[in-house]
Amino acid sequence: MEPRPCCCPCCRPGTGAAPWCPTGPVRRATVARIASWLRERQHPDGSWSDKWHASPFFATMRCAMALRRHTGPASAGTLRKAADWLLREQHDDGSWGRWEGTAEETAYAVRTLLDLTDGGSAWTGPAAHAVSRGCAFLLDRGLDTGQRPPLWIGKELYGPAHLVRAALLGALAAAQRRSAGDNATQPVY
Repeated sequence: MEPRPCCCPCCRPGTGAAPWCPTGPVRRATVARIASWLRERQHPDGSWSDKWHASPFFATMRCAMALRRHTGPASAGTLRKAADWLLREQHDDGSWGRWEGTAEETAYAVRTLLDLTDGGSAWTGPAAHAVSRGCAFLLDRGLDTGQRPPLWIGKELYGPAHLVRAALLGALAAAQRRSAGDNATQPVY
């Protein structure tokens, strides 16, 4: 009889890992394939793009967060390229944006940098400064309910107002949590 492969409730003693087991070999192989596919699609500058969003900041956030959370050190170089790209792309006013700085794209960049620097790294200092400047931009100009540029692609460009507002508030909340839990750095806003 095979020893129990993991302690999750979906695996029963003597049966091996269930195909849907969160720690089983099928899931590990699937994650490895997806991670490899994502790493191969990173642009040379460190960003990603997709066909449903006009800006690379959304796709970069989603790909970088997935790689960081599910692959660990195997994606360190890829994630470093993404962080370096974000640091290079910040505008003088603290915003990020493909064409001009927007609150939506700034929220995605802030959230990505916070996620990539969770737990500390050699580039946390510059990232913390960039996040601080990005949060200042969001607090100064990002929370108004005025017209936002449509960056989402369907049959035409559109901007899902509630989703964008949630991204803004989520980025600020994540920065506030980081600030409250990290006594080694200055508050981000």
